[in-house]
Amino acid sequence: KYVLYNNVTDESGISDDMLLPARPSDFSQNSVTASDSGTQYEVSVYHPAFNSLTAPVTMFDNIKTILPVVLKPMTTNERGGE
Repeated sequence: KYVLYNNVTDESGISDDMLLPARPSDFSQNSVTASDSGTQYEVSVYHPAFNSLTAPVTMFDNIKTILPVVLKPMTTNERGGE
């Protein structure tokens, strides 16, 4: 695994303009490679007061992808009894 970005969101919880490489769009036009035309990434989201989340995302060439996530607040026990 490689870390490609380590971003902080804005006050709305949005982290924009992360460009990730994807397979060329030609892959989706060819019957032999169409089923393998996306590039898979694993996105991890975390905040100290919330349970972390890891989700797969598929990227396609020249297509903006939005990954909506909802983090669940940690309970007092999960935070170590603070």
